[in-house]
Amino acid sequence: MTSFTRAALILGVALTVSAPVTAETPEEMAFGFGQFTGSATFCKVPKEKVQELASALLVSSGIKTDGPSPAMTRFTEGVTDGIKAMSAPDAASCTDVVTAFDAAYEKIQ
Repeated sequence: MTSFTRAALILGVALTVSAPVTAETPEEMAFGFGQFTGSATFCKVPKEKVQELASALLVSSGIKTDGPSPAMTRFTEGVTDGIKAMSAPDAASCTDVVTAFDAAYEKIQ
């Protein structure tokens, strides 16, 4: 499973359930959200939209974004990983990333 696929699955679960997702730790969720954010950044999604969605995902998952924490450290690591993963031979296409991003962004509007 590629990094993008894993991040998209986490995102899908987070957006479709009304209760907090408890299958993963906050750090794992933050890393996945970071991967998705990194992929969107690599694909030139507008920075403001990326920041807005990332914040919404983190906050709605109960992850505090107002200071240093293990979850925010993992989020930052995930962003770096997501950017690197998009350069891999088996990376998702930017078309797929932007489509998934737009669907997620639409849900927070």
